[in-house]
Amino acid sequence: MISTSSSSYISLITNGEELLIVGSLSEGETLIVDSGMVTAKVIDETGGTLRNGLPSLQDLNFPILRKGVNHIEIAAENATFTELKIQAKSRWR
Repeated sequence: MISTSSSSYISLITNGEELLIVGSLSEGETLIVDSGMVTAKVIDETGGTLRNGLPSLQDLNFPILRKGVNHIEIAAENATFTELKIQAKSRWR
């Protein structure tokens, strides 16, 4: 959950590159960030799309995972971070 306050955010740092989530999210809403498609959306508890998630991102700095070990840091300010799921898809299927 991220409030509408200008000092509220969630920071996701992947291998030194930061993605800052600054848009408001209510309880029960989930932000999906798709690095492969370079897009984002907000969904509800049933998986239905509520709105475009790109305005929730300060910059379009999408996380990229490398082969091998990756370092991920998460920080929240005036926000509640509950879960991170990473789903990798092969480009070479």
